[in-house]
Amino acid sequence: MQNSKEADLKEALLHEGMRALEVGVKYAIITILLLGALLFAFLFIGNYPASSYPPPFAFFTILTAITVGLYFGLRTRSLPKAGVYTALITLACTPSFFFLMMNLFRDGGTAAFFHGPISTSYFAILIVTGLFFELRLSAVAGAVSGVSFLIVYVVARPTLVALPITDPITYNVITAIVPNVMKAMVIFSTGLFVGIVARYSRSILSRMVAEQKEKTEIDRLFGEYVSQEVREKIKSNPLSNGERKHMAIMFTDLRGFTSLSEQTTPEEIVDRLNLYFDEMVAAISAHGGVVDKFIGDAILATFGGVLDIENPCAAAFRASQEMERRLSILNENWTVVGLTGLRHGIGLHYAQVLQGIIGSRNRKDYTVIGDGVNLASRVESLTKKMGQTVLLTGEFRTQLPTELQEKTSQRWRVKVRGREAPLDVFAPAPVPRAI
Repeated sequence: MQNSKEADLKEALLHEGMRALEVGVKYAIITILLLGALLFAFLFIGNYPASSYPPPFAFFTILTAITVGLYFGLRTRSLPKAGVYTALITLACTPSFFFLMMNLFRDGGTAAFFHGPISTSYFAILIVTGLFFELRLSAVAGAVSGVSFLIVYVVARPTLVALPITDPITYNVITAIVPNVMKAMVIFSTGLFVGIVARYSRSILSRMVAEQKEKTEIDRLFGEYVSQEVREKIKSNPLSNGERKHMAIMFTDLRGFTSLSEQTTPEEIVDRLNLYFDEMVAAISAHGGVVDKFIGDAILATFGGVLDIENPCAAAFRASQEMERRLSILNENWTVVGLTGLRHGIGLHYAQVLQGIIGSRNRKDYTVIGDGVNLASRVESLTKKMGQTVLLTGEFRTQLPTELQEKTSQRWRVKVRGREAPLDVFAPAPVPRAI
């Protein structure tokens, strides 16, 4: 999985590098032409001899030809990755090509330009290779440029030695082997340095992309189920892939929803469900709960799972009371406009379950699984049979503080599917109607 993410990032950086290079090369062509025109204008204004024009003209012609070819290759997407890399490495050697050409076609030409401004082009082109965040590309370009510089030095040395320079220090710097080998090493080191910085930058980008993807995934997993503050806490402490934890589990389900759906248009049902879910989620979130998922008209929520809560069961109990109050207000408003009210059942249980991000490679969801989740659902289904809105298990009740335990005086001992031993369930006292 890590290798796949790294490959995806490299592909994305390559794509963006290609796009950036395309734009950069376009402006480089314009810059080269402007600089060439400016240089020839200076030569003309300064009354330089005609022999001064061919060398810069040749250099700018070579540079323009390579950059124009590279631009159209990128523009038409006809140049593959290897072709782009080859063009960049070739471009990095352009000064060397120019020096060798001057050596062939002009006496002492290489010596005249070898240590001039054109030699600085090596460094500018090597910096461009960093756009691809590839250590090998920049290092190879630096190595090839450095070697080509040494080849030019070897070819040009006879004419360099013959230069009429009277200052011994200047003469030694221009002609001696050590200074020129050091310059070749500086060219190679520049490529290596650019590559190392590019690779380090890619690592930073990789971490940033992974963190952003993780935060985006958290936003997708939890959506509007929790408050912005809760989402920020989750982002600062990302979820593990799987963790066993004791938590309060809440399962709610609407009563008589199927028959209500048969008497109402789908659009009206969706509107009412959205209003109902808005209020229920607000009540759950207000007490630190996190909605795990919507299952049709049902809600699965947890307290003390994703976020640590001092007493998850107390928070879940108070949330259930607030949910009853909010539903009561909704029903009063619907009754005023002639709509039938909604009724729901809430099952509360406390158990150890497994929480984590579960799913396929392309679709994952945060969820909790385990017998405790199933039991919360079965306790909720008992609410209709026993004529109660809220039922909680004995395990849940024992976690409540004394003042809340005193509000759950009604007790039944029942059998539930999947358990051999009878289960103690409790119902809280009725919640006062909102005024």
